[in-house]
Amino acid sequence: MTTSRVVWAGAAVAGGLAVAGLGAWFVKLGLDDADKAASVMGAFVSLLGLVVSGWSVVLARRALAVTPPAPGPEPAPASEEPRVSALGAGTFAAKGSVRNSSTRVTRHSAAGAGSPPDAPAPAPEGISAYGLGAAAAGGDIDGVRIEVTDEGSGTP
Repeated sequence: MTTSRVVWAGAAVAGGLAVAGLGAWFVKLGLDDADKAASVMGAFVSLLGLVVSGWSVVLARRALAVTPPAPGPEPAPASEEPRVSALGAGTFAAKGSVRNSSTRVTRHSAAGAGSPPDAPAPAPEGISAYGLGAAAAGGDIDGVRIEVTDEGSGTP
């Protein structure tokens, strides 16, 4: 059993014993005296309920109070923005979205398959594409079709 279930079970048992004890006490007092005692107890319970509801209003207002946010880290400079890099044959990478685009890369020879990827051309904002048919963009890529055939030194 978890701790909260034990607490709720204990509270239920204690409440049941309290009600049973009050019932026995009222039977012992008699109908007229039990009625007077119940009226006095009801008045105190209602005052306790009023205090609890007032305290809950105070807590709710405190929770809604606007507190200034804790100072956080400053925004990263433009040079530390996430980089866009397409690595490998026929890959796309974009800071935006890629739509209606496809690549097809064919390598027919062992020499072509083992060749290192092309060196990337310099690009702004950390955007780079490595490999045959790779494409990278700082925004959206839409409608790009790339077909590359790397025949190397052999025949297809």
